[in-house]
Amino acid sequence: MFRKWTVVFTLLMTAAISGAKAGAKPLGPVPVGAAANLQFYKGPEFVLGEPIELTFVLRNGGPLTLKAQTGGDYRATGYPTRYKFEVVDDAGSKAEPSAWYDMGGIIGAPHEVAPLKEYREQLVLQNYVRIDHPGEYLVKVHHDFGWLATTERPYPVAEARIKVVLPSAEEIGRRVQALARKNEHRQSQHLGQYWNSPPFVWMIHPIYLPALEQAAAGGCLQAFEAFIASATLMRLVPW
Repeated sequence: MFRKWTVVFTLLMTAAISGAKAGAKPLGPVPVGAAANLQFYKGPEFVLGEPIELTFVLRNGGPLTLKAQTGGDYRATGYPTRYKFEVVDDAGSKAEPSAWYDMGGIIGAPHEVAPLKEYREQLVLQNYVRIDHPGEYLVKVHHDFGWLATTERPYPVAEARIKVVLPSAEEIGRRVQALARKNEHRQSQHLGQYWNSPPFVWMIHPIYLPALEQAAAGGCLQAFEAFIASATLMRLVPW
């Protein structure tokens, strides 16, 4: 009986989410003059395992006010999943997408962006793709904003190059221990929840495993979860 109701609930939720997204009326073609770029608060160089924070900037370079629709894409994730990331390293390898279940959300009134004005949204790159090795990356990001793209008028794509470097042993120790202290109150029922896992789960590299293991041995459940997740992603465990 429990299994039956679980299946029914899943189907109903899927239908509701699909219906909500399908019910949102397109705003029309991509507006003339719509352009996008990425900005970085700290500059384009980051340490592997730290959050890669960026701002997506939609600029209206056209003569008329444009409308941009957001929302409908954040429930159960905590971040807007309608942003699409393509991240490629210098060897041509694409970063693997992060796996979070999209349960939709509320679509509000469109944002109005006057001519020569901007709409800005802060994002964290690792919410969308996994960065598991140092190097230089080309980052491309776009959002549909409720528009209909065509060959002549595609979605504006923001591009930037970033550099990711390895942390020192001292940096790793300080960062993991600071996060462990911050998560002391977390209980076992919090495991697996998106908003309780990062930034531990962004530490996907063998150099982080000793520090994560030490924090886990000290009782930090999120460090334990990150240790298992990282070891699994790096294929260091058999399952």
